[in-house]
Amino acid sequence: MTGKNDWLLIPNLLDEALARTPAPSCGGGFEIWKRDITGIMCWLRYLSRDAEAVNVCTRWSEEPGITPAQRSNNASLFSSTARYVLSLPPDTAKAYAIGLLYRAPGLVDDIQTGRFGAEYQPTAEQLRQQEAQREARQQEFEARQQEQELATQKQRQKAYADAMRIYGKGNADPDAVRATPYWREKEKAAGFPLPVPEGIRCGSPRMFLPVVGPVYWNRSVIVPLHVISEYLQLGHVSIEVICGTANPPASRTGDKRGLKGGLRQGAFFPINLDKARHNLPLVIVEGLMTGIAVSLMTGGKLPIICAMSCEFFSNVIDELQIAYPVSPFYIIGDVGAGHRKAADLATEKGRAEIYAVDLEPCLPEQEGADAFDMLARHGVDNGMVLLRSMFRTARLARGDATVSPSSSVNP
Repeated sequence: MTGKNDWLLIPNLLDEALARTPAPSCGGGFEIWKRDITGIMCWLRYLSRDAEAVNVCTRWSEEPGITPAQRSNNASLFSSTARYVLSLPPDTAKAYAIGLLYRAPGLVDDIQTGRFGAEYQPTAEQLRQQEAQREARQQEFEARQQEQELATQKQRQKAYADAMRIYGKGNADPDAVRATPYWREKEKAAGFPLPVPEGIRCGSPRMFLPVVGPVYWNRSVIVPLHVISEYLQLGHVSIEVICGTANPPASRTGDKRGLKGGLRQGAFFPINLDKARHNLPLVIVEGLMTGIAVSLMTGGKLPIICAMSCEFFSNVIDELQIAYPVSPFYIIGDVGAGHRKAADLATEKGRAEIYAVDLEPCLPEQEGADAFDMLARHGVDNGMVLLRSMFRTARLARGDATVSPSSSVNP
């Protein structure tokens, strides 16, 4: 797709691609439709026709019976997609456009066999202008990126200062943490007192944390978030706040928030990290309570790493590999999206040794259920047996049935 004949420049090719590709809203699904309008806008950007993007996507997406509300929603999505496309590096935008071209039924074959666009040969002047436009867009993109990075850096510095201030004011007494509404709620579900990992703090009834607008949380659990520092040690970079009581009651106990601008993607909360050794496994989970549950069901013998979301599993693994480059990773994602993300990472080539532990056999048809739900349903002892079986199943899925992750997984 590169070189002398740039297919994306063939006159009327985009129109032909759209004619052969019906709008997926007619039955193909929202995600496919969103992908294709991104491809259309990227193609128009490549042709220096950015101003036409919204109109072209609107015409392509129109269908009989569309309501004014649907048309308004579409317009909002088109505007946000157009902004997103302008922020893409030129090569990435071109890749989206090429993807749309290849999805148009039979179009690539027609180009290759000369049935479409055979007469098109871009002139040297056209190619020169196209290259100049690409270079100008690249310079604009780099300048925009630099501005965004500077703004992000300032925001992150403020978030870091706020995190240290809030965490410094927090109460480190385990009894105070256990007295928070969130902790009491979880202990009631588990049926027994839950250990408070080192580093967890809480806000007092008089410690009101601003969340969104005029909403404040108090009696919240404060979770410190860490990364691996340049000295291969834990570096405290931010916090996550778990709602105790919302004032006014616009949030629920257990709702979670990070600080605006604070680092979250590769940050984590560790439990039993002193048990970590080179070549031995690290267990990655979603959320604090899931980590506590897994720690209990492994007898406290394995290091547990609490990511703040399954979307950050990959980032957390990259961070941990700085200090533990040869350790395997066992990911215990929540049922559904969390496990799918873990399974994708486990099969990704060139990644670390990753095992995806599936909880669904013990929590069938419970989208979003996690290891804490497993603990609450089965208890520590039965959960330990079940988890051991799930670890073995995860190894079998990778064709590795002989190597135990650690004797500590078989308590």
